[in-house]
Amino acid sequence: MARHAPREPVLVAYALQGERLVHVSQVVGGLACRCTCASCGQPMTANKKSGTRRHHFAHAQASACDGGVETVLRRVAKALLAELPSMRLPEYRYRRTFTVYGHGSVSIDQVVAPATRIALDEVYLEQPLGTVVSDAILEPAARRLLVEITVAGAVSRATLRTVRRLGLALLQVRLQPADAARPPEALKVKLDTDDAAKEWLFDPRQREAERTWLQRRRELVRVAQRVRQARDVVMNQALERARREPLPEWMKASAAAVTLGTEHRSSVRPREATGDDANPEVTDVRSLPSRR
Repeated sequence: MARHAPREPVLVAYALQGERLVHVSQVVGGLACRCTCASCGQPMTANKKSGTRRHHFAHAQASACDGGVETVLRRVAKALLAELPSMRLPEYRYRRTFTVYGHGSVSIDQVVAPATRIALDEVYLEQPLGTVVSDAILEPAARRLLVEITVAGAVSRATLRTVRRLGLALLQVRLQPADAARPPEALKVKLDTDDAAKEWLFDPRQREAERTWLQRRRELVRVAQRVRQARDVVMNQALERARREPLPEWMKASAAAVTLGTEHRSSVRPREATGDDANPEVTDVRSLPSRR
């Protein structure tokens, strides 16, 4: 059996120093850094020894806590986002496919927004929107754009419903646990230029594409229903004609033979039990006298 290589632990390069989130490069090594875990609040030690592959924080005592990877990344990313003068937005294509088995499929692939770079005039962090709190609200050139930062989870349905109701654009930025070991400048570059880490979840300009898509789906469903109804009509007509048409001679002979065989089997009665067969009791063969 093949053995899988053990998974390397996730390195976290950020911890809390008081109320401030700091990178391991900004503090002294060991427990002298006076840092705590952003997730569980336990003391952290700054591992900055010369033989260390990457400088990082670790719990001073054994702990099942992962160092608050998701908490740290989301908090750092929001702070770095507020420092960006501009941000690249990826192209948004509205893609959908719908298939009805045996009747074909329809699809749509429409550009909703081209790739562009926007100036971040204002950035608001953790602002309430109805019943949800957005990670960041960007306001470039009189247009509001919501940004949700995720690490392991997904954007909630409640957030999606609220965004659609308010008519705001929503961009998801996906970070990986390994990003917790990146220095701030590397994370800032990823937030700015990495299109693969960004996904559009909604844009008010996609509503026209949605209407086109729903119309195509309905048309395919209607066509499939009409084809099925016509097929049922043809099948019923064929069955009715088959019932009315006389049987050919060879089929009549086969049917008569089958009927005769059935009547013969039903007229044969089972043989009545006689003698020992009439005794319902079972005799043990060991009690019978032996023959010599």
